[in-house]
Amino acid sequence: MTSDRFSILILSVIVFSFFVVLFIYRHNHYDSIHEDIFRAMINLISIGVFAQVASSILQNSNIQRQNLKERDDEIIAQIRSLTRIYSEVKKIRRISRAYSVKETGLTRSYILEVRYYRDFMLKLNDAQISCEVLEKELQIQSGIKKIREIRKDISRMEKYLNRIVDEFEENRIRITDDNDKHPIKLASLPCFLDLLGDYKSSLFRAEFVHTYHRARTIMRDIRINS
Repeated sequence: MTSDRFSILILSVIVFSFFVVLFIYRHNHYDSIHEDIFRAMINLISIGVFAQVASSILQNSNIQRQNLKERDDEIIAQIRSLTRIYSEVKKIRRISRAYSVKETGLTRSYILEVRYYRDFMLKLNDAQISCEVLEKELQIQSGIKKIREIRKDISRMEKYLNRIVDEFEENRIRITDDNDKHPIKLASLPCFLDLLGDYKSSLFRAEFVHTYHRARTIMRDIRINS
């Protein structure tokens, strides 16, 4: 028997006892001593009713508070997870640009050694999987308002990373057969080049950065308003 059902049962017994005593008192004549006893019994039962009601209200309040805390903790963990993914991808972008940007006069090109490209792809693959896992975790919170918007944004982030990883897998045999220090012209890898290239016109900005900030803002608002 759950605590809620037990509380209801106890309250029902007390209320029933109250009306039984009240009925007996009203339909019988007693001397002053017995009347005092009945009145005392009625007062005690009344106190019991109020005490049980107060206890039930307090218990439900504590349960709701605990549920809100658990949901709050879960949202905080998810925000941190999403921020870790975002920070890792930003770090990969920054380091990749530092290793690959080659400028000759007014011409800018992106060339990266095989070993670095492979390492960056493995890290991006981890970030893509983490993004996918986080989106799946949010499925079980379908009752939370705006959760669909958050999932949609995280899904866009995951798909963006997945395109880069898919590109790596398609070129893996050709690339890994080369020497580790062999340079790769990233013009042949348009998805990865989008991550490293001009920020303002990139899909990285629209499909990863902006969606991250929107999802994080919604999650933060859910936590504040919960």
